[in-house]
Amino acid sequence: MPRKSRVVGPATDSDGMRTTAYRALEALACAHCGGAIAPDALFSRRARRTPVRAMGATGITGGTTTEPLCIACRPLRLDSAGSGDAD
Repeated sequence: MPRKSRVVGPATDSDGMRTTAYRALEALACAHCGGAIAPDALFSRRARRTPVRAMGATGITGGTTTEPLCIACRPLRLDSAGSGDAD
């Protein structure tokens, strides 16, 4: 599966929390507002727990997934070390 984004570097959100900035490699939708995240735009991600599902009689799966958030929903400030792109 082709990548949809790449890591730009460390950033700080508007609440002062540390996060990671990403650059979109294709159009994405913000998980909060549904707005468009254009190719080459910066965005962040949030983790969301996925439901636990029974898998046969032997195990249970569940976990987390990450969802994109546009900079209108989660404003970012790139840290000075994160001003250049990193793969």
